[in-house]
Amino acid sequence: MQLSKKRLTSKEFALIEELVEWNTKIKDIVWIIGSEKAELYAKHCYKELGIRPPNGIPGSATAKSIKLGVRMQYSALAVEYINAIKRGNARNDAMLTVYRLFWKEFKNQKSIAKSSIWISTSKNIDCKIEELVLCGACGGQYLISSSVAQYCNEVCLWCNHSMPMHLFSKYVNSQ
Repeated sequence: MQLSKKRLTSKEFALIEELVEWNTKIKDIVWIIGSEKAELYAKHCYKELGIRPPNGIPGSATAKSIKLGVRMQYSALAVEYINAIKRGNARNDAMLTVYRLFWKEFKNQKSIAKSSIWISTSKNIDCKIEELVLCGACGGQYLISSSVAQYCNEVCLWCNHSMPMHLFSKYVNSQ
């Protein structure tokens, strides 16, 4: 992606400040804004707040190391994201709007879905690296990695049912 060198607009400054409040990685902020000047302003905002910006490799909402409650949050965000796209919202607008509504409601919770993992998860959904699947027992939707083999001993994170329909189908088809 070619980054713009143009001046930032007041709307972009406000969005950067919001993304910093969400503790978003600087590289994700630059990607969303599409300007190399976003990096400078984001670093300035983190410095003003006296906190170190997060860094590291992109995370995954389907990682087993993520607590169950937080994985449920990512799944709920993914359902709303897909619904927003189906309603005709642009992907970036849907990604930001869904997280914005989530943040306003849950920002004071002890464990919360991280914005940078959500950003990478929305990209993964768009690229079909992660997908929403439906539990055959409860009808709940949850995220799984498209490339990881699913086993019959895995459970739905909503109802704890031991063999959701999609797992059974994959298991039968692999025999």
